[in-house]
This record gives sequence, C-alpha cells and structure tokens, in this order.
Amino acid sequence: MVMDFLIVFTVAAVATGVSKFINKTINKKNDEEIERYKKRIREISELSKDALDLGDREMYYILQKQGNEVYHKLFVAIFLEAVYEITPHFFGLAFIHKMALDVSVSFGFITSGILGSYLLSVALIYASLKMYKRTKEDFEKPPLP
Repeated sequence: MVMDFLIVFTVAAVATGVSKFINKTINKKNDEEIERYKKRIREISELSKDALDLGDREMYYILQKQGNEVYHKLFVAIFLEAVYEITPHFFGLAFIHKMALDVSVSFGFITSGILGSYLLSVALIYASLKMYKRTKEDFEKPPLP
C-alpha cells in the first residue's frame, strides 16, 4: 500500500518536473507573447481613455475593438500555457491507470483513490517547490544593516 503511494508520488514528481521543464524551455516564447499582449493592452487602454477624454467616440470604438482582439490573443496564449502545464500530468495519470495500482489514501472520514492520491502528491510537490523558492529567495537577500 505504501509502495503504491510512493510509485504514484514518483510519477507525480516526474510529471511535475517535465511540466516545469516545458515551461522553462519550450513555453518561454509563449511567456514573451503574453507579456507583449499585456503591454499592448495597457497602451490601448491609455489611448482609448485619451480618445474618450477628447470626445472622439469613433477612435474610442476602434481602440476598444483592437483591445478586444488583443485580449482574445492573450487568453489563447494563457490557455496554451495551461495546456503545456497540465499535459504531462495527464500522461502521468494514464501511466498509473495502465499499471492498475490500487492506491487509496485515507484521512479518517475521507478515502480517495488513484486520482485523489495523485492530486495530493502534486499538491505536496508544488507546495514544497514554492517553499523551496521562498527559502532560497530569503537566503539570497542581503542582510539588513
């Protein structure tokens, strides 16, 4: 039983590592596009506010239409980033399901199966990565004078 959970935890760790690797390497271009879209939205927002202040309704509507198009591109880029982040986890779950492990985690009144065990493992891994990152940042800060 414990060995099965360790297998699930290991598969979750590998899928999380692959997900992080994809986001750092392949998905880097997508991150740059997202930042570019956010910058363009800020520019259009400022221009449309100026057009509204000047009373130029036609320019305001044109800018709003352009802003909506950029928002659409931004949301598609964010969606693709989420797909890149989640896809390795689907493969991890498929691998575990193929192995047909009978894993269950029980917390007294709640018992979860393979999916619950996997989600718990992923949550623990992401939480530990977040804590590691914060601790690393705290040690890298210069001491106060």
